[in-house]
Amino acid sequence: HMWVIEQGVQLFDELIVAIGENPEKKYTFSLDDRLDMLTQSLKKFGSAVSVKHFTNRYLVDFASEHNAQFMLRGIRNSQDFEYEKVIRHVNADIAANITTYFVIPPRELSELSSSFVKALCGPTGWEDIVNRMVPASVFQKLYALKTPTRFPKDAVLLGDFEILTQILKKTPAEAELILQEIKKN
Repeated sequence: HMWVIEQGVQLFDELIVAIGENPEKKYTFSLDDRLDMLTQSLKKFGSAVSVKHFTNRYLVDFASEHNAQFMLRGIRNSQDFEYEKVIRHVNADIAANITTYFVIPPRELSELSSSFVKALCGPTGWEDIVNRMVPASVFQKLYALKTPTRFPKDAVLLGDFEILTQILKKTPAEAELILQEIKKN
């Protein structure tokens, strides 16, 4: 995604990076976490890039609402192309005034996806590999998710999520993962 954003900054005077929220999909990170990671990763672009989100609607409707003339999409492989081609045609039916542009990343990025990165996390040495593939803010969240803090069993009252969340200053989901680790030990 970062490479596509970098291309967008070169092509357009203003770029809105939109995070879509699909209520049917299970996300690794909360919307707030994803917005935070993206905002941190895009600071280097200054005011040329803004981050927004939308829920349970089509990207083309969001783009139209923001008076966008173009949508920029990345295509990594032939499967992406076939999918994006269909979406582009549907988008044109919905908002013919918005043109979709496609960019193809360099070979070293063409196999990179969030699923692939998440699958790399865990085995010994994963940190060195993943750290080279994602922005620092994303790596920090993945690291926190994959390496929960260990506590002695008697240090925390099991089941008291509110206290644990306050003590650790973690999200409830992170606190739940830590509780699961404690229960295992």
